[in-house]
Amino acid sequence: MFIESKASTREVARHRDVHQSTVVRWVDEMGRRRLNAAETNQVLEPRWSGLVGVDGKIIRVAGRKRSCLLAADLRSLDIVQYELAPAEDEPSCRQFLLNLRQQIWPLRGIVSDLGKGRVWLKLGAEIFPDVAHQACIVPFDRSVDQTLPQSPKSQQDEKNQRLRQLIKQVLFASTFNDAEEIFSRLMDAKSLFPAPCQRTVLKSLSKHFDLLTAHFHTPDLDSTKNVTEKIIKQLDRKIFLLSDFETFDTALNFIRLWVISYRFHPLRSSEYDFRNGRSPLQLARVETGGIDWLNFALKSNN
Repeated sequence: MFIESKASTREVARHRDVHQSTVVRWVDEMGRRRLNAAETNQVLEPRWSGLVGVDGKIIRVAGRKRSCLLAADLRSLDIVQYELAPAEDEPSCRQFLLNLRQQIWPLRGIVSDLGKGRVWLKLGAEIFPDVAHQACIVPFDRSVDQTLPQSPKSQQDEKNQRLRQLIKQVLFASTFNDAEEIFSRLMDAKSLFPAPCQRTVLKSLSKHFDLLTAHFHTPDLDSTKNVTEKIIKQLDRKIFLLSDFETFDTALNFIRLWVISYRFHPLRSSEYDFRNGRSPLQLARVETGGIDWLNFALKSNN
């Protein structure tokens, strides 16, 4: 009930006439005895697109910040891999990508953050030197809005608005030729934008242009990491009902249980109709009909 519905542990406890701590203990015990993503992949052998989004989610364990690192297939929305790490830092992300290489190969493309997740870009180039890496355009677009003053009282307001508009045209262009043409014109005219904040965003755009337009050169590669963000939001909503985890293991056990449930359950609100009514594993060409996810995932059954 707790994993599959929107119910809190308190609501489940009331329904089952047990103490709330008992429900938390049940979730922990069930999670500890279930397969992780790699073990599930070995049994079911899902077939993915080779395009993944990677991201991290902060989780509080005993009052301290930890990071749940997650990789999802961009076409099936299946969770390829997850790990609970001390932080979204270089050592943790390096090991995560090395483990990812064992799960999905050949890899055709990666989408990650350009901001605080910049570590993914460096490690991606190192571990997957021949794989296209797309920097999500949404946070870059937000950073432009934050860097350029939006007050109409600003002396540079007209130029800021114009520069913001041109950069959006680069980021959200329909073709690479369109993006490249607007970018080239903008670089030729950068002397028209002399304010420090304007020079900052132009310098950043020039530095990251190839990363921001990589999706044009790899078929089906997304320009955003919306897929991983939406999955993390679902996980976050459930974690919110649990508050803080007492130990690293209790956090990991919960995530393990939630992930296996997510992978087996049909999608309901995808913007693409063909996905709705089918689970991520089914979209990854796994026949899951008649399989009870909770019993299947028992380690003793595999």
